[in-house]
Amino acid sequence: AAITVVTQLVFFPKLVKRLGEHLTCAAPPLPARDRTPRTVHLAVSNDGGATLGGTRPYTYYDASEPPSLASASPRYMALATTGNLTVSGGNMAPTAALACVFQPPPQLGPLGPHEGATSPQSAAISAISVPARFVSVDEVSCTAPSSEVPTSWSLSLTTDGATLSAPPLLFTRYEPARPATIARVAPLASGLAQRALLTVRGTNLAPTPRLACSFEVGA
Repeated sequence: AAITVVTQLVFFPKLVKRLGEHLTCAAPPLPARDRTPRTVHLAVSNDGGATLGGTRPYTYYDASEPPSLASASPRYMALATTGNLTVSGGNMAPTAALACVFQPPPQLGPLGPHEGATSPQSAAISAISVPARFVSVDEVSCTAPSSEVPTSWSLSLTTDGATLSAPPLLFTRYEPARPATIARVAPLASGLAQRALLTVRGTNLAPTPRLACSFEVGA
């Protein structure tokens, strides 16, 4: 149902010729029974809503909570590719601070008594905030950050420039022309009939549809 609000015309002494182009109105709260984030159609009227001109979108969201993050597409890009990410979730709004935030991924713990943590390359990644384009309360888009070396970031969203959505998603840059490499594996052995879960660390890894581990049995 439409919500009609009586508006008050604001008088600008220096803009007398544009008197009919400025007004203020108070956005009414959504009904208590259904306060889910949404975008409505805002219109103005000189006759209490009987006739309306063109509309503009106006968004209601929960400003006390960060947006939620469900998916990002694509999840990976080649180093030389430029493009946008489509990020889906909820509670998004066209605020001045709406942004995709790309942070270094969490530091990885050691694989074993003689294994190091994450690579120096990953540890040196800086956080990047990219302005996002509002599509709907469930979707935004933003430009994917560039990188000269294979890199992964933890992707989050913010509407206030301070509070981030959680948990984050992973976005990766890699070089398709180069093979992935292995640096560390844990565990290094398993039982003959055991199906062991391995943790593999290396370089140029990406979540492509054909990402796989290959086990070759020597002659």
